Amino acid sequence: MRAALGELEPLGLGLACVGGIDAGEAVRRLQAAPVTGAVFPFDRDLRIVGVTTVPGGCIVTQP
Repeated sequence: MRAALGELEPLGLGLACVGGIDAGEAVRRLQAAPVTGAVFPFDRDLRIVGVTTVPGGCIVTQP
């Protein structure tokens, strides 16, 4: 886990490791809209998650 997270400070971070689906499928199942390259101010009312494909599945994170 430490190798995967690197220097990321996990305090307050929600993390789910999901097997058998990639990031695209996770986004579809969450009925989410992917955002790439956008910069916007942090707003606690926004429901933001990070999703990335890894070998065997994906990782979903939420602050």
